[in-house]
Amino acid sequence: MVRSWQDFDDFDANYPLSFDGTYLDALSSIQDFEVENDIIAEEIDTASWTDSSYFERAQQEFGNGD
Repeated sequence: MVRSWQDFDDFDANYPLSFDGTYLDALSSIQDFEVENDIIAEEIDTASWTDSSYFERAQQEFGNGD
């Protein structure tokens, strides 16, 4: 469905199934800003919120769908 209205050379690059360090760093920076500016009351545990172990397990069991 997405490919019907977007021409992506690499779908995984645009819609990753897991968070790499770049995304986690960005989440951390946004969270720091929000805490410092009283937008949110307290920090969340981004490590547990972004746990991608179930994706990794599925890839091990079923492959990448190639």
